[in-house]
Amino acid sequence: MVKMLKMVEMVSNRKFFIYFLQFSGIVEMIVALAFFTFPLFADLLEIDLGIPLFFLFSAISFFALGFLLWYATKDPYTYRIIIYVSCAFRFLMVIPEVSTIVFYPRFLSILLIGLGYDWFSSILTLILLKKYCKSHENTEDK
Repeated sequence: MVKMLKMVEMVSNRKFFIYFLQFSGIVEMIVALAFFTFPLFADLLEIDLGIPLFFLFSAISFFALGFLLWYATKDPYTYRIIIYVSCAFRFLMVIPEVSTIVFYPRFLSILLIGLGYDWFSSILTLILLKKYCKSHENTEDK
């Protein structure tokens, strides 16, 4: 009975991890669309962006990373390098987010939400990935 409960818990943790990775990948792709369209709305908000290449290149990067993260759900153990890179990328996003808060204080609330999401999702992803890899190695040994 105890062994059966552990199996159910392991399966539910795995499913939650897969769904969470898919959700994170979709969020990254939505953020990419927001970055892609932001220069169009910057004029309406009377924000001088200069040359908006940063936003376009960022949109491409976010979309590619979101797609790779979503693709990694096919086999998170095999594609865990994608998950590690995604987490590192989200941890490093603190630097441009904080510098943007300094230069554009009107975006403080949006950037704080983004900062919180980046940190929370990265930490949760790493915890769930560690559990997933451990359970994967335990089932592989048997």
